[in-house]
Amino acid sequence: MSESGETSQQPQQEITQNTNLPVSPQTEVASPQPFADNDSIEGKPMEDGSAAKFHLDEINNQWMLVTEAVRRDLLTKPTVRNVLTQFCTTPVSELLPQSVFHTIETIDERIAQLSSRYSASLGAYLNIAPVSEDRIVPDITYSPHLTEEEKSLVATRFRFARDVKTLALAAELEENKSAIQQAGNEILLPSGTKIVIDAEGETRRDLLQPHIWQKRTQLKDRVYEIEVNNRRYILKERKTSRHTDTKKGGHREGRSTADEYEVARSFNQNASVTSDTTIISWEKPIGYVEYPDGYSFTVFEFEEGLMGDYHITPQLARAIQEHREQFEDEYHRVSSLTSKYLESDLAFLSSRNRSAQRKANLWNSLAINRWRAPALSYEAFSRVKALKMQRNAVQRMKEIIFENGYEAHDLDGYAFRINTDKEVKLEVVGFDFEYFFSITKEEISERKAHLRQHDREVEMKFNIGVANWEGNRINKIDKAAYLALLELEGGFNDEQEGSVRNGKN
Repeated sequence: MSESGETSQQPQQEITQNTNLPVSPQTEVASPQPFADNDSIEGKPMEDGSAAKFHLDEINNQWMLVTEAVRRDLLTKPTVRNVLTQFCTTPVSELLPQSVFHTIETIDERIAQLSSRYSASLGAYLNIAPVSEDRIVPDITYSPHLTEEEKSLVATRFRFARDVKTLALAAELEENKSAIQQAGNEILLPSGTKIVIDAEGETRRDLLQPHIWQKRTQLKDRVYEIEVNNRRYILKERKTSRHTDTKKGGHREGRSTADEYEVARSFNQNASVTSDTTIISWEKPIGYVEYPDGYSFTVFEFEEGLMGDYHITPQLARAIQEHREQFEDEYHRVSSLTSKYLESDLAFLSSRNRSAQRKANLWNSLAINRWRAPALSYEAFSRVKALKMQRNAVQRMKEIIFENGYEAHDLDGYAFRINTDKEVKLEVVGFDFEYFFSITKEEISERKAHLRQHDREVEMKFNIGVANWEGNRINKIDKAAYLALLELEGGFNDEQEGSVRNGKN
């Protein structure tokens, strides 16, 4: 596989079969060749810029061409398959790409030609001595012992090593394809590699037949979009200290791949919710692979049309404008309440430090213009409503996670899409189950209460909380409309509502 470059659910079928496939004849793996042109000696830091002769784009392109050539050859050459299969048990390391490259070039003429052609670039890059393991602490990103050049080198070669594991899996699947066709949902390959796949028909055929694997594109550090038989899926590796997008201060272990898969299944079966304007759904798992050395990944369905926090609000506002009949009544109720909140300093201020003098100065400067405030337009309402729908959806998703006995430690593990089939509904899709950790029943109530209190306090303190809409500054009408929405949703208790009405905070 070459490389370029976060509904109603029915209970899924239980795994019923563990199939041990026959062992294939093996070819002895050659020892790695001696290092050449080393720019680094193990244990001694490389100086930044000492490997400037290597252009990473060129290295990546050459690696892509080599791995694609290997992928094609493993489909037709048993000797290449036998060599690659043995790397299923080899730990992921900086040296793994070099070891595979040098081994296969001894038995494959096409790879030998590419090795000769790229010897001064990709070959030399793979031959650089590995960085000492005791210097990659706590991980690549946060190690104080690595230069930026070394961080790039380690991250790139570990990424290449994970590509090798994919090629090794493809080789073993191809070598055992007849037996795999008869296997159940759980497959144990001769190497000890375990595959769990809870899919039937075309999806199962796609993922278990390497000859129709097409490409994969890295989206994030551990996340890839893979294309198989012209269909897209998402592949998520289990994060390790040899990935770069790790927790602040250093990598922290999450759930195993098997656990991530099971938690994802549970949320799809038990935690999908639809309300008047909101849909809570979850990334849908298809299966996972665990190698004997510990490398593993989960495969999910590809989710179409997802957007992040930054893009969803203006898109949702446009959908609300295009479906005015759905929101017309709410618009009039919000509009009628807006004038009340124009008298509140919350409609003007959104700072942490509201000194008495600053408030007084602001009131004096704005008092003469307060009566001139324009009526709330439907366009302004649509923006405020979109922002509130977005925040409500995220809050409800977090509550559902708590209600199902978990707490998400990855704070941005979600994305949005807009459904307009019949009415406008905002769907939030939750993912990153790797960092869902169990909590007790007592903690569930505490977490939910704290979440609600915190969100309301933030809204009372900072109001709308943003400075502009797509380049246009937020005005007092926008802020007053947001407060009106809070009241309609029951967002104020008696004391808070009295403070707002009296212009206090």
